[in-house]
Amino acid sequence: MVTREQIEKIYQEIQPHYVRSADIEGYASLFTDDAVWWPLGRETRIGPRQIAIGFSQVMAGNRIEPVFEAVEIMVSEAFSAAAILGTETITFDNGAPTQVVHSREFWVFRDVGGQAKISRMLWNQAVP
Repeated sequence: MVTREQIEKIYQEIQPHYVRSADIEGYASLFTDDAVWWPLGRETRIGPRQIAIGFSQVMAGNRIEPVFEAVEIMVSEAFSAAAILGTETITFDNGAPTQVVHSREFWVFRDVGGQAKISRMLWNQAVP
């Protein structure tokens, strides 16, 4: 069963590390084989291989510093989920002005062999 502590470690430490370091394979390893990755304004991806392709497109030409805060975490035997607010500071390689983007995200987790994995990651831009 996925625990609250596993969820917190993923959104506070592990996933932000993979984003900061642009570790495509590490990022993709966070997801279940049938995971759905649904970013705002980008193609929906299913499974780690497709998610890696999508994430590499997100990371092309920039660096991202993400910070996440859970608004709510739900843990149950069947699945677990977190409603998350994100602040992503984006620095562009071409020298364009840095942007700060705020997101609302919903992550669903499943236990895979004793390890918490993301089975759904859906996000949208937060309303100012």
